[in-house]
Amino acid sequence: MQKWVEDAIEPLSEEAEGFALGRGLPSTLLAELGIGLWRPPAVASPDSSYAARYGDKGEGVADWLAIPLYAPQGRLVGVTYRRWEGPKEVLKFRLKGSAKVPIFEGLNPASLGRLWRGGDVWLVEGIFDLSLSHVIPTSDCILACGTARLTNPQTLFLQRFLGRGRVVHVVFDEDAIGREKGGEAVKRLDRVGVRARHVRYRGGKDPGEIWERGGKSALAMSFNL
Repeated sequence: MQKWVEDAIEPLSEEAEGFALGRGLPSTLLAELGIGLWRPPAVASPDSSYAARYGDKGEGVADWLAIPLYAPQGRLVGVTYRRWEGPKEVLKFRLKGSAKVPIFEGLNPASLGRLWRGGDVWLVEGIFDLSLSHVIPTSDCILACGTARLTNPQTLFLQRFLGRGRVVHVVFDEDAIGREKGGEAVKRLDRVGVRARHVRYRGGKDPGEIWERGGKSALAMSFNL
């Protein structure tokens, strides 16, 4: 199933790449993450549960953005599909056996390298909130949780990889849920011995929205970076 998924993700078209760049994902990050378009392969999915949700070959998500999801060891464990034409819609598929794997959008060899070299971690909610990477230190790692919460595997991953003096900057949405869950995430990390702070900002509901309003300068102003 892993190879079947990998083979179905093709390079972005010029239009899809323009969409992703316009939403704030740096070109270098696009390449690092391996984001592409879903092209239904010639053969049907070997996983019947996949076919029931997306079609035998993923016809239901054809030409959607496909964001590969990796385990810390580099193994593909799933994919996030995101419609980039028409109404927003996000669908997620996880390979069997990945329930206990710490899954972040943005976790890949490059981001792991920044962790190994001592960088801080910035946690955001969604893929386009990774636009915050335009203004944080280049030595730091930015990861998207997928939702406004930390899972047990994600918490244990951060506990394992962050040493003394490192900080997790929790940047969840500036709405009621994001503020509540951001505070909870900080407390959760504190309980396992990880230094964390809840980052509050102004100028928009989330980093992606701020980017759309004013690009890098708006992000820098909103986060005082």
